[in-house]
Amino acid sequence: MQSKIIEILSNTDPIQRIETNKDKYFSFIDRYMVGCEHKNFHCEGDVWEHTKLVIQNMVMQEHDWIDVLAALLHDVGKKEALTRNSGKNMHVHEIYSEQIASEWLTDMEFDTQIRE
Repeated sequence: MQSKIIEILSNTDPIQRIETNKDKYFSFIDRYMVGCEHKNFHCEGDVWEHTKLVIQNMVMQEHDWIDVLAALLHDVGKKEALTRNSGKNMHVHEIYSEQIASEWLTDMEFDTQIRE
């Protein structure tokens, strides 16, 4: 699976490829990002909309697939943080992002060097 993910993230339009393969490889997007509003921090809407903008900005610069991967996973823990903080804030979302990302990377058969 790792090679397929790398191929998707290396594409000139990774967002379109991610969307096309969301159910197969990127189910965490609907679970953790879509519908998780964070307008106090980003006006563009939910975490997935924000993440797509980050990826769009990334692909306009020199980058490789690992940069797109980092952009894709950087806020994946915000919904979990919001839930655990009783809807008050997203403090420590980076900890939950790391946990969710690590689990997904393991499931997708990425080696330890990439997961770290």
